[in-house]
Formats: sequence, C-alpha cells, structure tokens
Amino acid sequence: MRTIFVGNRFRVLEKILDGNYELLTIFAAGGSFLERELVSRAIEYTRIDNRSGLVEMLLDRDYELLVSNGCPYILPVSRLDTGSRTFVNVHPALLPEQRGAHAVNGAMFYQYGAGASCHIMDDGADTGPVISRVEIPYSPDLDLGLLYQLSFSAEVDAFTLAESRQFRPLESPPQGRGAPVCFARPEGGSVLDPGAGLEDIYRQVRAFGISSQGVKFQISGKVCKTFDAEIVTNAYLLSRCAEYRQNEIVYVYGDTLVLRKGEGFIKLKAIQGDLDDVRPGLVLE
Repeated sequence: MRTIFVGNRFRVLEKILDGNYELLTIFAAGGSFLERELVSRAIEYTRIDNRSGLVEMLLDRDYELLVSNGCPYILPVSRLDTGSRTFVNVHPALLPEQRGAHAVNGAMFYQYGAGASCHIMDDGADTGPVISRVEIPYSPDLDLGLLYQLSFSAEVDAFTLAESRQFRPLESPPQGRGAPVCFARPEGGSVLDPGAGLEDIYRQVRAFGISSQGVKFQISGKVCKTFDAEIVTNAYLLSRCAEYRQNEIVYVYGDTLVLRKGEGFIKLKAIQGDLDDVRPGLVLE
C-alpha cells in the first residue's frame, strides 16, 4: 500500500517501516522527537514547518494511505481525498473521551480516558469514526511522564489492531463518559489558583508534572513551579487543621511545601525556584 506518514513521534512509524507498506514520504514536524530520531538513524524525511506547505505537498503526492501520528495541523481531508484514499490518525488517548493535542494531560487530570485510539480522519480534530482503542486503566502510581510513555506504546497496539481490521471503523461506536473533553494547556503555562480545592490542585499539578511543563505559583513575591503533589493523610497533622489559615504554608523542607487546603493539607513537591525566604506562616498568593 502506497503510504505517507505525517507526525512528530517514531514508534508507530517504526511499525510501518517494519511492515508491508510502500512508504513514499515521511513528513516530520520541525524540531520534533521524530525529526531527531530520523536524523540519528539516517532515515530520509521531509521537514514540515507550516500547514499550507504540507497541504500543497500532500495534494501533489500519489498515495493510498496517510497515517497521522502527532501531526501539528488539522488537515483538510475532504480536499485531499480522491475517493480512493484512506486517512487514519493515531491518537494518544481514548476517543471520544479525550480529544486534542493535550489529551494525555487531560487523561491525567480527569483520571480517565488514558490509552490510545486509531480513527478515520475527517476535517475535524479527532472527530472521525473510531477503528480501534487500547485502554490504560488509571492507577495512583501513574505520573505524567510514565503515562506519556505508556500512551505512545499503546498507540502502536492501537495501530496494529486497526491494521488487523483493514482500517474499517468499529460497527458500534465507543461511548464516552459524558461529553468529549478537549483539554488544552494554557498559553504561558499552567498557573495554580489559590481558590481551587484540594483535589483540583492535586489533579492540576499531576496533570502537568513533567520537566517541560509544571504549575506556577507565587509565594512571598516569588514565582515558583511545582512538578508533583501529594494529599496528606497523616491523622496527627489532620487533627491540627484548625490551627492554620487557608493556603497557609505549614512546613518547608528541601524542595517541598506543605500547604493547608480546605479541611486538609497538600504537599507541593519537586519545586523549582528560590525557597530561601519562604517560611511557615506565609500564605499562597
């Protein structure tokens, strides 16, 4: 099958390279992990840096199958389709639960919808008929970095299942848990809301807990970032909750703050920033 690959990740492409495909072109997003991997392996590719240039190249190619895996642009499939082409996207979360470019963050935040899906592409963002899904059950031991790695592995499994179905959509579309969620990382990075509840802060920090993201907060006039959080369950500390104000810093040690929230406490951990002047008794700003 004459095939084009478009994206920013390598694992699904590696499956295609090892399979029975006539791979015509690899379009790699500029600066992506895929581009670096292709360079290191001396595999020929075409770099893409804008949507219009990619669309023009796709209009000029003769192919039967296009596989998208981390393509940074929504493609005009109805314009590209000649009636004899198949367009599939491999997505790092369950559809229709978690759509969009930041679906792994969303799955971590909502604690459901983790996994991978392969679906027929249309002109929307992750809205076409689902071909296959592979679920990753949520468990407390998951952090965002591990979930990314598991999701990318599950993408290969989902693509393999889609291959076995000859890229035919499921007869019974999967039912999501309520309305589909299109989770988005805020421009400029995620910022902690002092008015948010204990569980919301915990889920927010966990959903952005890798070195390239994190959650900003301000204390004593300083902006810091936290990359991990843990809800405190120790009975002795909980028995002293009334002694502290909302958002008050209770303890500071190493790169960790213990903060009163609601009727409990949360640890903000792996903090990046200057904590030298941060003392117990200060209040999160």
